[in-house]
Amino acid sequence: MLTTKELPKPAFVITQSDFTSDDGKNIRVNYPVRLKTSIQNTGKATANEVIVKFSLINDNCVALDKDKIQLGIIKAGEKKEVQFLFTATNQYVMDKVPVKMQIAESTGKSGFDTILVAAFEKEILAEDKTRGGGDPLKGLNVSDAKKEMQL
Repeated sequence: MLTTKELPKPAFVITQSDFTSDDGKNIRVNYPVRLKTSIQNTGKATANEVIVKFSLINDNCVALDKDKIQLGIIKAGEKKEVQFLFTATNQYVMDKVPVKMQIAESTGKSGFDTILVAAFEKEILAEDKTRGGGDPLKGLNVSDAKKEMQL
């Protein structure tokens, strides 16, 4: 009896993903957002001609850089990092942006699809700095103000 064994093949996992803003502040609408992802080949074979493709699923989201990145060869156990830059325009009404990420290699035997989600920071409303609540003149001593102005 003849026994056959399956040839080793590559397999991919995402070991880390981070969404950041270019200015180091919270992620906001109409500002660039950088998705930085580490991909590892956890299979037992080298992956050749690895391509990563990013897709923005919702309307009013725009890629600011290449959405298809060629990583070349990823050896078994090796990690590579990839970045994708995008934004959501002012017309975007949701507080999260899903980003579809697809990884493929030349043989087509191994691949990986996932959706990563960026959450936007909600806008902070201006703090009420008026004296005594809603009346901006409440608590203001008019006679003291007049004396200061006469200097």
